[in-house]
Amino acid sequence: MAAEKRNSKQKTSNRSGTSSSESVNQKLRCKRKVESNSESVKNKHSSSKNNCVPIYGKEKPEHFIQSFDFSPLNYIKHFPLGQCSVLNLRKYAETFIINDISRNKIPITLNPFERRVTAITWHPKYSQIAAVGSKGGELSLYNLNKPGSNFIPGIGPGGSIVGLKFHQDDPSLVYTASITGDVRVDDFDGRRGKILDSTGCFTDWFSSLDVCYERKLLLYGNTSGKVYLKSVQGQKVWSESKCLHKKKVTHVEFSAPDPNIFVTASIDHSVKLWDIRMIGDSELKPNPICEFVHLKGVNSAYFSPTNRHSLLTTDQNDEIRVYKSSIWNDKLIINHPHRQFQHLTPIKATWHPLEDIVVVGRYPTSSDDNPVRCIDFFDGSTGKLLHRLRSPTGGILSLNAFNISGDCLASGTGSTVVFWKDKDVFDGPAFQKSVLSVQNGTSLI
Repeated sequence: MAAEKRNSKQKTSNRSGTSSSESVNQKLRCKRKVESNSESVKNKHSSSKNNCVPIYGKEKPEHFIQSFDFSPLNYIKHFPLGQCSVLNLRKYAETFIINDISRNKIPITLNPFERRVTAITWHPKYSQIAAVGSKGGELSLYNLNKPGSNFIPGIGPGGSIVGLKFHQDDPSLVYTASITGDVRVDDFDGRRGKILDSTGCFTDWFSSLDVCYERKLLLYGNTSGKVYLKSVQGQKVWSESKCLHKKKVTHVEFSAPDPNIFVTASIDHSVKLWDIRMIGDSELKPNPICEFVHLKGVNSAYFSPTNRHSLLTTDQNDEIRVYKSSIWNDKLIINHPHRQFQHLTPIKATWHPLEDIVVVGRYPTSSDDNPVRCIDFFDGSTGKLLHRLRSPTGGILSLNAFNISGDCLASGTGSTVVFWKDKDVFDGPAFQKSVLSVQNGTSLI
């Protein structure tokens, strides 16, 4: 009887030992499975590190630009929780833009003119439509979604287009200022063109132009330092022109956030901010809100399209300046070769429409470390060089302007027009062939 009890206890002990060992084995198997899964996940991530790099890791920003998938949503998804702030998004916004430019843009070169390109503009509403003017007074209209181009012939020597803006609603209409002494509205359909103002001589001509679409106003300057304000129909707003500079007015522009404010630039080495409300019909000389004195004459002064407190100026030697803050006393100077030359269209730095990135053509000097003729892209806050696009023709890219959506860049080099657009948008050679074979009488709109 005692032996049976001992055997019974031994069996019970064996059963419990067996069950406990089975439980331990099961846990070990689960642990190995988890470790195996985590290892496979780890290997998977490490194998795909060429597609995505840690934002806060040891990698440099250049690696981030080259390897991260160009997608803002992808970027936000991989951002650490609680750190997807506006500041961080802005910090990497230029990374997305430069990544897109460096990877996806191809140049398409066109030669519509006999003389060099002097003006480029994009339509304020239709991002695929651009117009280009030449030193001979010729105008060419492009719709990048359609083959062909519309063309308005010029007068040849003495007809240079120095100001060019689209009509807000009708893409077939453009406002122009030229050294013929005329401010005109030109119609690519050939029906509604007319002269809005004229000096009547070749010794004093209009040298800059801008349009305020909100108030339907035309602002333009001449070679003697005077500025005019009229309606888009040609009616006077100021009874007389205003002498705002001592010499030629090279640039005028309205502020988009506040159309009461406009800026003027001149070869008298100054850039000035003005308020229309402070300039009446008084014979007294008006005073600017603010004046920025430069070392050389100034080619242009552009308000930033992304904020109201940045102003980009280009002088005629080697300085690009960015003025910031509400009182305009914060100044960034970028040393950059773009000197003036008689037979070269003046180089003007412009803004990217989506971020404060400076876009400017490079005219290297003989002592320049980088003799390549290209388009330089700078951070508008720090002055850091972000990227370069090499000239497809080897020429100097004097004029560079993005469309409103920022997906296409138009450049002027000599008599050549260059469109930098995404590879998958159109077939380059086919597009070039269709544009060069001008289809007269065919509307592009």
